[in-house]
Amino acid sequence: TGTSRTSVVINNEPLQVDPQLMFQRLSLIATRETCENPALLFKYELCSHPPALFDKSSLPRVANKPALADEIWDLVKHEKTVLPTNVYHVIDGGALLQRVPWPRGYTVAAICKLYVDYVKQRYQHCTIVFDGYEEGPTTKDPTHQRRAGGSVGPVVNFTSQTVMKLKKDLFLNNTVNKQKFINVLHDAFKRTDYTILHAKGDADVLIVKTAVESAKTADTILVGDDTDLLILLCYYADIHSKDLYLKPEPRQKTKTPRTWDIKKVKNVLGEQICGCLLFVHALLGCDTTSRVHGIGKPAALKKILTSDYFRTLAQTMNRGPGTPKEEIIAAGEQALVCLYNGKPGESLDALRYARFQEKVARSSKYVEAKNLPPTAAAMKYHTLRVFFQMELWKGMQHNAKVKQR
Repeated sequence: TGTSRTSVVINNEPLQVDPQLMFQRLSLIATRETCENPALLFKYELCSHPPALFDKSSLPRVANKPALADEIWDLVKHEKTVLPTNVYHVIDGGALLQRVPWPRGYTVAAICKLYVDYVKQRYQHCTIVFDGYEEGPTTKDPTHQRRAGGSVGPVVNFTSQTVMKLKKDLFLNNTVNKQKFINVLHDAFKRTDYTILHAKGDADVLIVKTAVESAKTADTILVGDDTDLLILLCYYADIHSKDLYLKPEPRQKTKTPRTWDIKKVKNVLGEQICGCLLFVHALLGCDTTSRVHGIGKPAALKKILTSDYFRTLAQTMNRGPGTPKEEIIAAGEQALVCLYNGKPGESLDALRYARFQEKVARSSKYVEAKNLPPTAAAMKYHTLRVFFQMELWKGMQHNAKVKQR
């Protein structure tokens, strides 16, 4: 039955529970002959958490974001891209922070100079865009928590002349340190010809909009390697602008990096499909939404390309804040039913029971709860989170404040 344990609180007392064992026992009770309608019981998770959406730590399942980029790359059939020489660069500040090593014994000012020299050696004209780390909870907190892996350094009260003794990862995993360092780094760039922008929160939208705006007048390369940037470029880019590319920061000991010709990607996919990519990306897992166990992003991309019905559901999710909440929830549920190859109009709860019966009939092992569709109740909140993230990507909130030299 496995050794995974989690705890639930009953009468203010924590109780250790094995979610898989709980599911097995409750599903056995639900399917005994004495139960008149076992299908009704499968509208409940029969588990301590929705395992199709959350892992054993009760955090959202980690998204496999590169899978969507891989599928798009194969679909577009990119060849070796020859970049123009006279270009403007827009740089993802978050990726930039990770590229420069911090030698031991260097002061903060000396480390900042390393960043300035790094950029000067590679980019003649550029804008650098940094994330913002403000106080208070955000939808990205689970991702930050997982990336830190429990290794978060203490808050460091430092100046530009402080010798950095803490390891880089520990220091930057603390968001207070990270924001203060970005502010000091911004001051170091003041004496250059570069423009520095600071987002209020996540910088992806500001990075992409800055690159798209630049491409109106000059060939532009967005320097970054996050799949989110690719999807947002597909959504926002104008095929009538100058050339626009996405290229990762160079790394040592790595394969030849992909260089994306965004206008080519958009021409191959088409405006309608590019308009649906935000939904595909958020539905099956991004930094703020959970991956759905057993369903890969390539499957959703294929559905968008081949299914008019699935595209209609994506367009419902794309209609914006005026869309009735009930329609949003229904569209999210039906989209997942479609990805599980269910019938249009079938409920997730009915599909969940049908899949349980199929797996019991075919398998000689017990059925794991994570291999069943989530309940409609769990999917409701996943859908609302997907919709909220889509609206953030579409600029629902004004999340940028600009600091220029």
